[in-house]
Amino acid sequence: MLGDEKGAAATQLEFLRNLGIPVPKIKNFYHYTNKEGATAIARCKKISASSVEARDATYGRGVYFTSMDPRHFSKEEIRENNYGNSAAFPDRTDYVVEVWMPWNHMHRTPDTRDIYLYANDVELERYTYNILKI
Repeated sequence: MLGDEKGAAATQLEFLRNLGIPVPKIKNFYHYTNKEGATAIARCKKISASSVEARDATYGRGVYFTSMDPRHFSKEEIRENNYGNSAAFPDRTDYVVEVWMPWNHMHRTPDTRDIYLYANDVELERYTYNILKI
């Protein structure tokens, strides 16, 4: 489960630190989606980057995340953050992909909202992750 995976990953990081190996700062990031998106992500083990051509990439090509944990924020608050409108895309907060990844893999967008951008597709096999129904 979520806690066990984080615990195992934390133990591995601590082992590397004890060996004197530099370890990047790790944080949970959240990619919200609908049922179809979650199913595709689970099948491919990849979050595909949004494209400028599809007009769903306000800050450019990449995968969009937030640090807003669904255990601490309502779906409405998350939609307000992600889309600037709490009524927009109501099904896009039905599922979340929680990814534990280094801060230095992310770019904070120049906005007052809590939005981070990963410049390419996210190959989930490289990270500890969970797909959760909210």
